[in-house]
Amino acid sequence: HYVHETINNSIWQDVCQDMLGDANPELHLEQAKVVLSFGADFLGTWGSPVHFAKEYAKFRNSPRGTLIQVEPKMTLTGANADHWVPIRPGTEGAFALRIANLLVNKHHRDVSALPADLVKQINKYDLEKVKTVTGATGEQLIRIAQLLNGRSPSLVIAGASAEGHEHGYENVAAAMLLNLIRGNVGKTIKPSGQLPFPQMA
Repeated sequence: HYVHETINNSIWQDVCQDMLGDANPELHLEQAKVVLSFGADFLGTWGSPVHFAKEYAKFRNSPRGTLIQVEPKMTLTGANADHWVPIRPGTEGAFALRIANLLVNKHHRDVSALPADLVKQINKYDLEKVKTVTGATGEQLIRIAQLLNGRSPSLVIAGASAEGHEHGYENVAAAMLLNLIRGNVGKTIKPSGQLPFPQMA
């Protein structure tokens, strides 16, 4: 018996398992001040839209959270975003790594816990290179890094447009890296916990 889901988030789950040790962590939009989404249409098709719609309503209450949607084509979530940033398909990882570069080198975020090779990779993503690859403007990249740096906690997620490429895993992992740099784990990303009877899952 095989189960096929046309719309699924298996790559997101793999990244969460590998980087957080939990394939399905709880995402708390309502506790974030900024949500940066790489094509995760959480108001339309991603995850549980009914659940996320309730959390989104709380996210929008005072103080009003800021939603940034980065994706190749506009989704329902993108239509509701404060900042909608169109980029070339499959370049979400480069975009995320440029944001990481700005957080590390301009905003001096502590990355001493990250492997040295990873920090070296982050440093390779200079502005002109990422502008050329993604089609985004320098002003957009700088503004998003400022928002993530200045408003805490935040939440960074990645959906179908980031996952649906040969290097989809790397795209999603780059997005998750921003959560680690900003210290979101334990605040807006929390362990899902264990079912008392896992055989019933």
